[in-house]
Amino acid sequence: MCRHEPQGLIWICLCIHVKCQVIANHVSDSGQLRTLERRENHCVDYFDYWGKGTKVTVSSGQTSAPKSIFGLSQCSSDTEFLTIGCVSGGFSPADSLTFTWKDPANKTLTDFVHYPAFGSAGDYTKISHMRVKKNDWKAKTSYKCGASNSMGTVEATITRPDEKTPNVTIYRPDSNKDTDHVSLVCEVTSPKLGDVYIMWKVGEKSIDATTSVPIHRKSSTSVLSILTMSKQEYEDSRTTITCAVKHAKKGNISAPLQVSTSQREPPEPEKGFALNCNNDVLEEDEFRSLWSTATSFIFLFLFSLTYSAVLSLLRLKQ
Repeated sequence: MCRHEPQGLIWICLCIHVKCQVIANHVSDSGQLRTLERRENHCVDYFDYWGKGTKVTVSSGQTSAPKSIFGLSQCSSDTEFLTIGCVSGGFSPADSLTFTWKDPANKTLTDFVHYPAFGSAGDYTKISHMRVKKNDWKAKTSYKCGASNSMGTVEATITRPDEKTPNVTIYRPDSNKDTDHVSLVCEVTSPKLGDVYIMWKVGEKSIDATTSVPIHRKSSTSVLSILTMSKQEYEDSRTTITCAVKHAKKGNISAPLQVSTSQREPPEPEKGFALNCNNDVLEEDEFRSLWSTATSFIFLFLFSLTYSAVLSLLRLKQ
């Protein structure tokens, strides 16, 4: 660091492993600039000397409440701490949103960080995060993150994601109608689904698809991804369609879960419908068989009875 202080004027040089040249100028009594010092320095370290600075916000003055919020959690850490965070969006103006954090005991926390909002007028997004002890996180505790302004509040509960491998299923259309395109659905389900990333491949080509927001049910959470492709490509028996899922808690993040299908495999029937049909047919066949057997016995019994009666009458006449 190099400094020079003529008449209270301070020049600070910050360089990282480079050769820097510093020129400090001073205004003389005559109003002319003159060089006071010119020298070369090798700076071996640096520090940030920005301070809080001055923030200028331009807005229309119309305030809108945050529309969404969702939590984030770090997958792993080499230290005793993990980072959790939340993202809130859809609010305005940019400087109107504030975050609050609460621990599992509902105690307000202050040791968190937030960043300036980004986006465009009427639709800003802001991020906040904090560090928690890894041991506390392993205990499956939950933290609450709230985002609010004068128009409203949204809140997210951040818990440790389920480490179980999620179920991945591909649903194909049962029949192809007179359309040029078909759609397939990949469903990822887990009792406590964490962050997942869904990708599609048709053959060796990666395809963009539409992914839904998490769908929360009573005992599970699901995410759906819909792939739309041409009917001609779908009906090609050589085409293999793959849904690949990366799960945030999966040990080997480079090896996603993969489920594949193709036209070589017929679509699975609706199990409930098929079983009902089979049961009905089975019950009907059993009923017919039983009735046929009973009828045969009755016929034989009546025939034997009639034969015995006729034979007895003939003997009496003789």
